[in-house]
Amino acid sequence: LAFYGGVAAGYHSREPEILSSGPAGTGKTLAWLARCYNTCQDYPGARVLIVRKTRSSLTDSVLVTFERDILGPSHPLFTRSRVHRLNRSSYQFRNGSEIVLGGMDRPDKVLSSEYDLIYVPEATDLDVTDWETLSGRLRSAKVPHQQLVGDCNPTSPSHWLYQRCTAGLTKLIPTTHRDNPAYWNRERGEWTSRGLQYLGRLGRLTGARRARFLEGKWVQAEGLVFD
Repeated sequence: LAFYGGVAAGYHSREPEILSSGPAGTGKTLAWLARCYNTCQDYPGARVLIVRKTRSSLTDSVLVTFERDILGPSHPLFTRSRVHRLNRSSYQFRNGSEIVLGGMDRPDKVLSSEYDLIYVPEATDLDVTDWETLSGRLRSAKVPHQQLVGDCNPTSPSHWLYQRCTAGLTKLIPTTHRDNPAYWNRERGEWTSRGLQYLGRLGRLTGARRARFLEGKWVQAEGLVFD
């Protein structure tokens, strides 16, 4: 997989806390899932946690992308265990690394262990207590750099996570639709047919939804934009 623009910047960053923010469809989630997988491949014994506000919200969102686009149907992580993703608690690698799956609705399942990398899809669903509690679990030390990372579509600029970024506690990395090679042809410098179709759909949104999901802006519902 090749990553570009803000998506690549997030993937390669080693900041202790990172939030990839951008419109729907920039490829930020795919990049973080690749980081989770590659961390486990590159560092024997590494422990990675993928966590959302609820465990059930992982099943038909992030795990579909992970199993379809990162692993593929013939990957050994499947052939060794055919547990359905609804009931899966982890992916175990031959080198002793593990990707643990969890939700903050059942914190005893995820907070009793130590991790090298914690990835939070739709990070704006968490509250600040969740985020800071997760940060305290980064102490496995199987990887040279422990990180708490997440992604989101922009929401209100008053959200605690955006405020954490403006305070310098979390690194905010913007992403755009041009970061996604399925939508933007970098060699030709033009949108692909898929990109034009998707942007056309987003272009029919109005108000704050258009600003957030098409333009990637953190904007109040009444349309006030914060840089």
